[in-house]
Amino acid sequence: MENLRAEGHRLLVFSMSKKMLNIIEAVLASGHLDGGKKGIKFMRIDGDTEIAEREHMCNKFNADKSIFCSLLTTKVGGFGLNLTGADRAVILDPDWNPANDN
Repeated sequence: MENLRAEGHRLLVFSMSKKMLNIIEAVLASGHLDGGKKGIKFMRIDGDTEIAEREHMCNKFNADKSIFCSLLTTKVGGFGLNLTGADRAVILDPDWNPANDN
């Protein structure tokens, strides 16, 4: 992640598990990846995110280049999210069902 951020890339990080996203969120917020500063700016969309709020969050991510990554559960993509501000996607723990992972 450090190299991608240094090169100016923006990430989508997908996981089936909200617990895995909790771990990644803690690492991003801790400052371990930015030299002990305030942490890396990110957003998160999972099953607890209100559907009405998701479009606003996607628009903010696409427009705000300071948000390095978006953490998402694999199930939220079924609502037609537009996250074209990212140029890299990482699937951490795939479902192994191609229909779900796509």
